[in-house]
Amino acid sequence: MFLDYGSFNTAFIKYNLSGLNKYTGNLSDLYWGLSGFGRRSDGYITEPAIFYTPDDTNLVPVFLKELNASLKAGCDFKNNQNAEMQLSYFDDMRGNGFKVFDNYGAFSEHRTYKGIFKYGGSKGFF
Repeated sequence: MFLDYGSFNTAFIKYNLSGLNKYTGNLSDLYWGLSGFGRRSDGYITEPAIFYTPDDTNLVPVFLKELNASLKAGCDFKNNQNAEMQLSYFDDMRGNGFKVFDNYGAFSEHRTYKGIFKYGGSKGFF
């Protein structure tokens, strides 16, 4: 696990956890992994100070909130075959510094889901 803290109240956490179950005989080896990160920042005003006053209500800090999580699990079979599944989730919100009809101001938001299944192996020359 990795923790970080920086300017503009920016906090970051990253984690990685994995494991392997080895079997003997005809059974397969199973492996898995969980990883991800989270980051948030109160942000900062991007407009140069000479162009706004402290009473300006249209400017808000450019902020950041993001979260990512990934899960991987797989099986190595004894006959040179492998099957693996991966699932990922990403969610973020990023402010652009201008307040327009919303408490957060204008912002962009993204949510992404991804899944992968892989199968591979070899037999003889193939």
